[in-house]
Parts: sequence; C-alpha cells; structure tokens
Amino acid sequence: MMRRKFSLLLLAACCSLGALAQINEDYYVPLYTNYKIKQHRKYATERVQFQGKRGVTDTLTLPFFEDFSEISVLPLESRWTDGAVYINADFPINPPSIGVATFDGLDGQGNAYEGIDPSFFGSADTLSSQPIDLSGFMPGDSLYLSFFYQAQGLSFEVLKASDSLVLQFQNRIGAWVNVWSSPGLQNTDFHIANVAVKDTSYLHDAFRFRWMNFQQYIGNLKQWHLDYVYMNQGRNFADTVFEDQAMVYLPPYPFTNFTHVPWKHVQKSFSKYLRTGFEIPVSNMANSGETFTVSMRVNDNADVVGFSSLSGQSLPANGITNYNLSPNIQLFTNLADSSRIRLVSYLGDILGGNDVKGNDSAVREVELANYYAYDDGTAESGYGILNSNGSVACGFDSEMGDSLRGVWIHFTQAERAVKTGFALTVWQKIAPVGQPSANLDQIIYSAESMLPVYTDTINGFHLYLLDSAVFVSGKFYVGWEQSSSFLLNIGLDRNYTFNGASVPNPNIYYNVSGQWRNSTVPGTIMIRPVVGEQWPDPTALNHPLAKKLFTLFPNPATASFSIQSEESFQAVYLLDGRGQTVKSWKNPVGSFALDNLAKGVYFVRINWDDQQWSTEKLIIH
Repeated sequence: MMRRKFSLLLLAACCSLGALAQINEDYYVPLYTNYKIKQHRKYATERVQFQGKRGVTDTLTLPFFEDFSEISVLPLESRWTDGAVYINADFPINPPSIGVATFDGLDGQGNAYEGIDPSFFGSADTLSSQPIDLSGFMPGDSLYLSFFYQAQGLSFEVLKASDSLVLQFQNRIGAWVNVWSSPGLQNTDFHIANVAVKDTSYLHDAFRFRWMNFQQYIGNLKQWHLDYVYMNQGRNFADTVFEDQAMVYLPPYPFTNFTHVPWKHVQKSFSKYLRTGFEIPVSNMANSGETFTVSMRVNDNADVVGFSSLSGQSLPANGITNYNLSPNIQLFTNLADSSRIRLVSYLGDILGGNDVKGNDSAVREVELANYYAYDDGTAESGYGILNSNGSVACGFDSEMGDSLRGVWIHFTQAERAVKTGFALTVWQKIAPVGQPSANLDQIIYSAESMLPVYTDTINGFHLYLLDSAVFVSGKFYVGWEQSSSFLLNIGLDRNYTFNGASVPNPNIYYNVSGQWRNSTVPGTIMIRPVVGEQWPDPTALNHPLAKKLFTLFPNPATASFSIQSEESFQAVYLLDGRGQTVKSWKNPVGSFALDNLAKGVYFVRINWDDQQWSTEKLIIH
C-alpha cells in the first residue's frame, strides 16, 4: 500500500516541479540506487584480497586529515568505521579539493532507506571516524576540528530548513553529543566550520566524531557534501586558512563535442575532434597569492602524445582560478580496434608551500572503441517524458558512413522498475524544431516492445543489439518512442557542458505534440550508438573484443549448431536481440541444441578465458 501511495506522490512531485522543464513535458528525476556503490561492494566480495571489514580498528593519533581525493567510492577504512556515504567527484560544485563525501538518502549498499518512504523523516547517512587517542591532551591544548560543507550541489532538490547536517562527538562513556549543525540550505558555495574539542569528557583514548544527515527517506533527492576534514592541536576558531592548493575536477575529455568517439572515426579527422585547449581549475585555500606551475600530460597506449606546462603562474588567494593548457595532442593512425587516452593534470612547484600532495593531481582514462557518447558514464539523475505517444531523439554527427549495430543505454533505478515497453528507434533525420514531423521524420530502424534492463555493473549500461545492421551517415538520431504515460528514466549526466556552460545538450530533442522541441533539462542522456564492421559484445563496454575467430555452422540453423575454432574455449552463450542470455553451455563440446527457440536473429558469444570473448551472429530458422 505504501509503495502505491509513493508512486502517486512521486508523480505529483514531478508534475509540481514546473521549473524543471520549459513546458512541463520532459523531466529529470532523482536516483533511487547508487550502482557504483553496489558494484564496488560486489567486487570487494569477489576479490577477497580487497575485502575489508567495516568497524573500529586501530586507534589513530593526531593530526587527522581527510580530503577524499582518492575518490574511493566508499570511505577509507583506515580513517572511517562505516561505509554509508559516497566518495565521488561528480555531485559537488567547486569543492576546495577534488573528491567529497556525499550524504544522501541512499544507504551503504546503494539502496534507498526504507525502500523509499517520504512519510518518514530521520537520520540517513553517517560518517564516523576511527577512534582517536586524546587521552594526553588538556583543554588548553586548543584542539579544533574543521571541515568544508555544501548543500545540494548537483542533486535534485533544494534542501528545506527542516533538513540538517549534524556533527557529533563521542564522550568517554560512549554517548554521542551534538556539537554543531546546519539547517537545510539552498544551493550554496562550500562553507567552512571550525569546532573546538575542549570538554574534558572528550579527552579520552577512544574519542570519535561523526556526521549525520536528517531528511525524508526519498533517495538521493537531497544531498550534503563534505570535504577537507582536519583535526589537530594548537589551533583556534579563526584557523580556517590552509597553505594548500589542489585540483578541483578531473581533466576535461579530449574531444570538442563528445566524451567518446569511435577510434576508426577519430582517425579520419584528428583536427576536427581533438580539443586544443583544456580549462583546468585550481583551488587555493591560502589567504595569500602564490606563484606556481600547472601542467598536463596526455598518453595513449604506448607513449606521451601531448604535454603542456605553465610556469610562473599567479594563483590568487582564497578561491578557484581557471588555467588554459594546450597539450597539442598528436594521435597516430593504426589498425587497432580501439585505443585509450590517459589525461593527467597536476601541480608543480608552489613557492608558498603546499601542505597536501595527494590532491595535486587528477587523472582521467578515456576509451576509444566503437561508440559515440556525450556522457561521462555517471548518472546524477534520470530523464524521461511524461506524455503518451512521445519520442526522444539524441543526435550524433558521424564522421563517416558506418554500420550501426547496437545502442548502449543506462537506465536509472526508480522506486520501482519500469515494466512498460518502448520502441528503440533510429532516425536518419528528424523534422526541424517547431515544424510538423509527420512527413519529415525518416525512421530507418525501430524495435518495439523493448524493456529497460537495470544493471549493477560498474558502467551501468545495457547493450541493445540491432537484429540487422543499419547504415547511417552524417547526422543520425538514436532514441525511443513510447505510446503510454510513464517516465523511462534514462540516465542523465548533469556534468555535461556545452561551450563551457551547464546547459541542456542541444542534440537532444523530444516530441509529444507532433513537433520536435529542444530538451529543456540541463545535462545529457546516457545513450551511446555502437558502429563498426563487427557485432559488439553484449556484456562488456570497456573490454575490447578478442581477435580470436570462430565459425558457426550451419548458419542459418534450425535444431542445433556447431562451432569450428582452432583454439579451445571455456563457455558459450546464446543471446537474443536484446542482449539477454537465453542459453549457455559450460565446458562445451560437440553441437549445441536450440530447443525449439523462436526463429530470429541471435548472437553466439564465446568466452576464450576470463578476460577475452568474441561474438558472432546466428540466424535461427
């Protein structure tokens, strides 16, 4: 009963947020799971050597410092006893240093507290320190704990005054005492707080501090962000200035309009796609200007392919300053199926001193494989239209004519999974914005009755394979059509920028009234068309296909098929056009029975070992 009640509440909430869309027809909606936390915990379980146990470990000594610059998904167990907050660089706006701890309504497993219950208000995430030995200190030693905090950031909803972030200290009898709090704030810059540790009840050998956020249990609708936690003796209330300079964000992607471009297409026009200037923001927390060096290095699979360094630069006090670097990236053509680019921005010599070295660099890894993308791989919200007979199209300007073979889509988890079908659609062209589309849209592919597939993989994408390749050239469009009223909840990357501004992706259009309109929601949807000569593997986004070959016979098949290969393999999987496994064979030998499967196009995937696989198309008559 409560879940049906919340579905109505969520719908009413979406409909009441008119400011979210130009004419209230396309929406962004909150996330109700965190797939990165889910997958991080899954890997920790599977990889015993990295599996740790949350809880109290060895007692720490002062000074205590944490700025979350390792971006470790969950808090480091060497400093923290619980794992509810999300360590990330995606949700904050202009943090003092790269990486923050985000407090929201999702628990340490990445799920919404109480399974979403907006009628319940209480504590949500908690971040607790390991015990710290303060037994040798006196009130006169001037112990202070300082930290930076921000309300909302890129989260969905403005916090109310009734929401709060609370700091507690644990005294010698084990009781937690409120020592600081902030009511809910509208989206603001980072603020600094500095709290004295003077009461003798805190000066014991197992002192701990913790933050908790209080809010409705409504997923990640509301957030707080915590950064730059520092506790030490010999401080005072005014000790809020740090001789530290830091990176603020990861380096920009190397392309002008995309985050990912097929490697074969990039090689056709390096000058068209490669960015020439990179804006790198640097934070200075000191109250004096500094002279410093900022640099950027770019590597491909083999060597350094770009470098830029600005020395003797002036870094103003107390703020963030942008620096434009031009590493002059020089990629070289080759016959490989894919490539990788590694971008590193980092600080060099700083005359005034630099207290923390761990936040002086930032690294971004970029794959060049077989797909186009505008997004960075992380969803901050979900996107959809709330209207019957609606369509959404995302345009991609292809460098060359090519075969479209599949579409990667990331679906965000809402309060309940969407079980209504949609039509995966490809247009070679659509009508100009504002003109009747009935006779001008050119649909070249449509697959009806497709269902969202929610994944807990680290990239969170699902591949929909086309049952036949579609030739596309110039600007083409990939999206969906729906014939009933529901929010499909495609992932929305709100870190997307166009010409340096946080705006709606100008290549996204929606149609609910017979005319296409530009999307009104800031950000970009997470949909990636796959092109090329080979069928992509349905189960991996960031792993290159093996170059090993095999042959299926007979093909087309009826009751069974066989595999001819010069090399041995571990497993065989048969997948339907949606990428779903319909049959599998472990330690396979001989022929493979099809058991009266429906006729159509399928895909046979061979696992050669744990890291390599290949895929071929199989037609069943």
